[in-house]
Amino acid sequence: SLINLKEILYAAEGTTFEIICNTKNIPCHKYGSKCVLHPVWQELKQKIDETLENHTLASLLGKNAELCACEILELETPYPKDPAQSSV
Repeated sequence: SLINLKEILYAAEGTTFEIICNTKNIPCHKYGSKCVLHPVWQELKQKIDETLENHTLASLLGKNAELCACEILELETPYPKDPAQSSV
């Protein structure tokens, strides 16, 4: 099974996005309904969680290996000499 970024973040931090009125007992719904921002924060948390679930540690390491390989290949390519350093 592949470990996704949400699982890593939850293990390290406990959650990806704290909705304050859910965790701090702030009475955002004391007037009979929740505040107008509450659904926005919930949607944002859901989108963040979904995005993190779609990326695995293995996929990031694979991308990093590709980037490193490209950097190594570029280092093996001789750079054009600087005419100002031609006497070196």
